[in-house]
Amino acid sequence: MRIITRGLALLLVFAAGNCCRADLIIEIQDVQVQVGTPSSVNVYVHNSAGEVNVGIYDLKFNISAPQFGGAGILEFRPSADQSKSELSDSGYIFSGQTGTGFTSVRQDANGNRQQLVQSDSVAGYIGFPSGNTILVGTTPKLVATLELAAVRSDSKPSDFEISLDRSSTFSVFNGGPQPVAIAAQSFATSADNVANGTQFTNFGTIRVTAVPEPSSSLLLLCAVGVNVFRRRRNCKQSSSAVPRRIPLE
Repeated sequence: MRIITRGLALLLVFAAGNCCRADLIIEIQDVQVQVGTPSSVNVYVHNSAGEVNVGIYDLKFNISAPQFGGAGILEFRPSADQSKSELSDSGYIFSGQTGTGFTSVRQDANGNRQQLVQSDSVAGYIGFPSGNTILVGTTPKLVATLELAAVRSDSKPSDFEISLDRSSTFSVFNGGPQPVAIAAQSFATSADNVANGTQFTNFGTIRVTAVPEPSSSLLLLCAVGVNVFRRRRNCKQSSSAVPRRIPLE
């Protein structure tokens, strides 16, 4: 009886450990931007179930070529123009506890303006035997605000994707850096969906449009307005040129 009880207890512990196992999920916002107008896209993280400790992240983001043969250009803004606005956002993953190691760097050194690496850690991340961490639960937390520059668009809108590179990591420090599991769907792209028959939407879809031009109806309306103004002005000038009649006494 004791053996059965002990075996049952071990089985319950094993089951509890598996049911509570969870992975971090990254989701990138969809946005629409205009050429020449600075824009940004937010990136969020949450845990699939329960809470998990996180002490540091090192994330790499990629912008894809435009889909469907478009010829637009979308880039990350230069490192100096990344606003770091997330640091002052109360919803930021390390809000009020961030260390001094925040970086957001466009990969110009590799000649790649469509790749950006962002890193940050909680204050006191490295400690012995373990460092400081924060808890990430099922409520999404802001992890990055990526500043974008739309350089050029087709006459038709160009659709791009921003996705998380598979080299990205979350970690805690426990005698050394220990990785925190990231769900596979966090790295998804539309190409992966086609290849694998999946329907993940964790990547961000960025639609780039040209600056809207005045419609033909608006131009016609302006032309009519100018013509009316000219007619009124000509009528006033004509009436002022007619000599006044002086009544005979």
